[in-house]
Amino acid sequence: MERQLREVGSTALMVYFVHFWQADKDGKYFKSVSWEDIYRLYEFNGELSCLLKRVGDKVETAFREQVAYQMEQAYDCYWHYKEDLFKEPCERTLQDGQKVIRSTYGEIQKFSGVYFRQHGEQPFRRMMYSINFRQIFHLYASLKRCRAKELVAEAFGIPHVGVFESCMFAIEELRNFYSHLNPMWAKRYNGLHYSLYYSVHYDWLKSQEVENNNLYYRLCLLNYFLQAFESDYPYSTLLRKLLDEYANRPLLYEMGFTEDWEEESMWKCK
Repeated sequence: MERQLREVGSTALMVYFVHFWQADKDGKYFKSVSWEDIYRLYEFNGELSCLLKRVGDKVETAFREQVAYQMEQAYDCYWHYKEDLFKEPCERTLQDGQKVIRSTYGEIQKFSGVYFRQHGEQPFRRMMYSINFRQIFHLYASLKRCRAKELVAEAFGIPHVGVFESCMFAIEELRNFYSHLNPMWAKRYNGLHYSLYYSVHYDWLKSQEVENNNLYYRLCLLNYFLQAFESDYPYSTLLRKLLDEYANRPLLYEMGFTEDWEEESMWKCK
């Protein structure tokens, strides 16, 4: 215990106590819990975050490549400098109530000018790994409806751009959480405008009970995208092994897993 506290610190472990809260008419209190329970939950979260990062990196790379390829084919390698391809700037309200004008096109041009200084216009592939995933997602989402934008979504087996953008938003949000060592299972994620309800080409959920504001839905999305670009990474095997080693039924429930999740074809190890 002393060694673990020296390595991790007490503050990092405090959030893991929340899982063991129990509530009744008399209020909240801790149910039976040991130090080992707390630390195993911390270890589980670390292993899960590492697994999701490896898979998320693969999905992000495929997404970046598709955006670059489809837009270059349609508009040349300097397409990101063509203002008429992008939606008009819009007004956004910040958390403090302040209203600002948001222009993704303007932000990318500003970034390009600062990052490359006096080197002039740069082809998209020259800068696409200099911007983070949130920036490239907003760049894609800010494009006007065009055939190249649709082809990016269709490359992943999703013919509806709105559904594809919701899927990528969910993955971008997930990446933001595990990059900051947050307890992944306890998060309540943003609800999405569109859910992926079916897939013609790849294994997807048969159950219609899965809500899109939990971790399980996002775990399923990662599985789906790995299938879409034919990755042989053993994600299903590694996730099931991790859950068998660490997770319990209440924890699975908190993450949004359904009772029959193991019967879904997408999770059957291949």
